[in-house]
Amino acid sequence: MPFFDDLGVLAEPDAFAAHLDAMRRINWVVYAKRPFGGPAQVLAYLGRYTHRVELGRFC
Repeated sequence: MPFFDDLGVLAEPDAFAAHLDAMRRINWVVYAKRPFGGPAQVLAYLGRYTHRVELGRFC
């Protein structure tokens, strides 16, 4: 996976593993509302953006 600028160091497997380990230790708080239009509307929304962000390459 390519990394750019300040994140270039994460291209090294050991550095990437250490970064993931640190992220796993964080007690993340996630808030998500129910979709207004249902699951089909969510998929339609995401489908419009798959080629604009990295989501399209890895999902």
